[in-house]
Parts: sequence; structure tokens; C-alpha cells
Amino acid sequence: MPKYVGFAIGGEDHPVWADPKTAEEAMARYGEWDEKLRAQGRMVSGAGLNETARVLRRKEDDVLVSDGPFAEASEVVGGWAMIEAADYDEAVRIFSDHPHLEFGPLEVREVVLE
Repeated sequence: MPKYVGFAIGGEDHPVWADPKTAEEAMARYGEWDEKLRAQGRMVSGAGLNETARVLRRKEDDVLVSDGPFAEASEVVGGWAMIEAADYDEAVRIFSDHPHLEFGPLEVREVVLE
């Protein structure tokens, strides 16, 4: 069955994350969504991402390493979830109730395994 990844983009500036109690409640909703998909046999994997990153670029024979990411904060990927779905439409339907949509966009891409 094809695999799809949903990337949780931005949302760090949403007021819910400023308060530890509401942030914990929001994270619980993420966990509940994951568990629901695990019970359905759809969840493959997923994780939050640390805000620290390094960007590597090749320049001739050297690899340059810099701190990053340098995208707008609203464009930073904060986590991902990989699911199995019959097709793109079903993947979009599955991700349409992801709790991250309350805080920011979710980008869905098919995983290419070839």
C-alpha cells in the first residue's frame, strides 16, 4: 500500500504553545490521533522535530555547514507522520482531521520508494 507523509508546518507562534497546560493538552491530541491511526493499521511512523537544524550545501569540493533553518518561522517543519493509504485522496482524507490543522498547515506528500 502506498505511503504518505504529512509535514506539520509552522504553528509555533500559536498562543496554545505559550502555556504549558494548553501545550500538554494539544500534544495529547496529537498522540490520540497517532494512536487512532495505529489501531486502524494506517500509522507507519512519525515524530516531532527539534527546532535546531544544520543546512549542508556543497560548494565545489567543500561541504558548507550552517545553522538553520532560515525559512520563515511559519514555514518551519515541526513534525511528521507517515501513514499508509490506498491513494492520495484517501491520504488527504485521513490527514484532514490531524490536530495540527488547528495551529498551522499540513503538507501531504507521497513517499517514493523506487
